[in-house]
Amino acid sequence: MTLIELLDNLFYNFLSEINMSNTIVMVLSDHGLHYGPWFQSKVGERERAEPILFMSLPSTHNDLHSIVAANSQRWTSPFDVHATLTDIVLHNRTISNTGSSLVRRLPGSRSGCRGIDGVPSEYCDLQTSDASTPFKCSSIPLPPNTLSFFADMHNSNHLNLSSLKTLKSEFSPSLRKPLSHHCKCATESLDWIHCKSHPWSLKGYGTKRESEMALVACEHDGEYHIDVDIRLRKARKKKLKGSDPVSLKVMADADQMIQRMILCSDAVIARLNYRAQPKTRYFVQTE
Repeated sequence: MTLIELLDNLFYNFLSEINMSNTIVMVLSDHGLHYGPWFQSKVGERERAEPILFMSLPSTHNDLHSIVAANSQRWTSPFDVHATLTDIVLHNRTISNTGSSLVRRLPGSRSGCRGIDGVPSEYCDLQTSDASTPFKCSSIPLPPNTLSFFADMHNSNHLNLSSLKTLKSEFSPSLRKPLSHHCKCATESLDWIHCKSHPWSLKGYGTKRESEMALVACEHDGEYHIDVDIRLRKARKKKLKGSDPVSLKVMADADQMIQRMILCSDAVIARLNYRAQPKTRYFVQTE
């Protein structure tokens, strides 16, 4: 059982015992998604800065539903949660630039992040993106906590020792032979170009990063067949011995790097101009 499955049952049992006809329920967190292969990416930083906030209102307060629904499209902060609780429980409606009750209509100034008291400017910086930035999958470090990554993954999705060994010797056919003139290539930092050989065979190629990826898409009868090569370094530095801490970390790191590269490959493939859904094969090499 994963951590989220355990929490789901606890929440369900707790909420099932509440008389929802006269109770306002608020579910909130202190941060957003806090694990996974994109933990330290720009998207991961933004996700962690956006905690959840769910409110359930009783049927006796139908007049508040439209207000809360409108406020859900505004920017809020934990200070607003505090103001909401004091408004509901103590009937103390304090007007403040820092916190406002969520059962009262928030002003139009809350439609943007900047300028809201209680929301640090660095969190607003995460909401902006530079449209002129060229295509590139971010090279990000692995999450610092191995166990946090495994805590919310089902056992069937874990990379086991036997599969890690068998993946070592796999090479895509695209890497072993010349390509036809109907082929295109891409990497995690290079957009699609016409190519006659695999990107890894080009002179001067080789980033020496912990993980790297190359894609070769060849067209046959109007359909693309794509080979995705993923190379992991430092994945076999130590002998794996099962469930000991060293082996667990090696497996977790390899698992995260593979998932990160697959996410990256999805983004690269989406930039390929195709009519029919491509047929994709994945090849992972460990060093």
